[in-house]
Amino acid sequence: MITPELDIGAASRIVVPSGRDYDCCLKAFEEIYGVAAPRFDDRRLRLRKDAWEYIRVKGKDVPAIVAEGYADIGLAGTDVCEEQIPEDPGASNLLYGAIGEPMCSFNLLLPRQSAETLNARLRDPEAKPVLVATSYPNFLDRSIKRAREADSPLNIRVSPFRPAGSAEIMPALGVSDAVADLVESGDTAIMNDLTIGPKLADVSPSIVWRAPNRVTQREIS
Repeated sequence: MITPELDIGAASRIVVPSGRDYDCCLKAFEEIYGVAAPRFDDRRLRLRKDAWEYIRVKGKDVPAIVAEGYADIGLAGTDVCEEQIPEDPGASNLLYGAIGEPMCSFNLLLPRQSAETLNARLRDPEAKPVLVATSYPNFLDRSIKRAREADSPLNIRVSPFRPAGSAEIMPALGVSDAVADLVESGDTAIMNDLTIGPKLADVSPSIVWRAPNRVTQREIS
């Protein structure tokens, strides 16, 4: 999805994510574009390197900051992009594309004792849908759509309850049958008596930029 529409040489401000995506996103950016990005080794949130100013923000804030024109390009995980940037190109002024190897995956997590039954229901369109809670409902909806298009439909109903975190506890609370969450080592799921179910998507570093000739909300107002 990286196209000639993205000219990083014309950028002056880049927002990078704090937290677990930080190192992977910067490394992928350096490798793809042949640049040397600075590293935030202390509490500073702004650094300058060559022609660019780098700003460190929460990963979930990256798309909005770029969309509103406060930065020229941003780095974030594809999970953030899939959740926040509309699938319809006409519904947003943002574009994004993966730029590196997967950092983790987006998986269904199933209670260990009912995993076999739930896996059978996932594959059976006539069975009761598996109720899935997630902090990424849009990402989950897209994953379900892609599975359907690949002739591997998932019999899922997305829970209206959206946990802000600690999704692994939702089945034990009775909120849902299963959860969809990001998985790196899988240790948290295992410690909470969950098994790692079907992979819904890979999550990779990505770059976010504004589509040419589309104004920001700030410019409209």
